[in-house]
Amino acid sequence: MGRLGSPGGHTLDRLQVTMYTVNDLASRFDLHPKSVRDRINSLGPAVEAYLERGRNNAILLTDGGLAVFDRLIQLEREGHTTAAAVQRMQNDRQDERLSSVEPEGSSAPTAVYVDLISELRSRVEEQAKMIAFFQTQMAERDDQIRALTSSTRPELIRINRWQAFRIAFLGR
Repeated sequence: MGRLGSPGGHTLDRLQVTMYTVNDLASRFDLHPKSVRDRINSLGPAVEAYLERGRNNAILLTDGGLAVFDRLIQLEREGHTTAAAVQRMQNDRQDERLSSVEPEGSSAPTAVYVDLISELRSRVEEQAKMIAFFQTQMAERDDQIRALTSSTRPELIRINRWQAFRIAFLGR
């Protein structure tokens, strides 16, 4: 797929997720961009999980969002109003949830979920390392500030906390 603004959407490099802009959807379904925005707003929670905001608050839909939007257009072309189509999609989704309840012991994770879980675990580990690093940095800065502000002769050091903070972080 292309980059942002191309007719086929754009691909994020790390996870290979295709994102579609309002203009992409407008050209794909032969609609005005305002009509696309109105339909996305009417879908509300049905498309919320697939919706992201890009540069300048641009609306971006993933492939899942494209499928939901495509189903809405399909229902509208069958003669349903937008509101009726959204209502029907919500009812269908509720029916799917009720019928997809699995019996106990049959919930084997698929390869996609295993990959997703491992990716999320690696991100959590990276975040934990960053937190530990910043905590040690803060402890070092606290020690520097205490060393600068504590003295046996307070008349020799006449700096306030802001100056001590600036000295500790900027070295001036």
